[in-house]
Amino acid sequence: MELERIKSALEAEKERISEEQNNLKLTEQERQEHSLLTAKLKEIEEYRMRSNSLSEEMEDLRKQRQKFEEEWEQLDKKRALLVEEEQKAKN
Repeated sequence: MELERIKSALEAEKERISEEQNNLKLTEQERQEHSLLTAKLKEIEEYRMRSNSLSEEMEDLRKQRQKFEEEWEQLDKKRALLVEEEQKAKN
């Protein structure tokens, strides 16, 4: 009877140890998954920052282009006036 009780206690201890090992494996898997998800989140944040930066740069370039076109249009008008004045002066 004593032997059966010890055997039963050892089996219970083996089962508890096996369960703890499984829990540790799960904890390690969760840690690895957390690391992976953290790395992916960092990539997403970096992508978002680059995207925002590109959007700002695109808006800046659009404004520069608009300003250039307006200045070009003003120069065309001045050139037309100068040509017109030159024509009047010749006549």
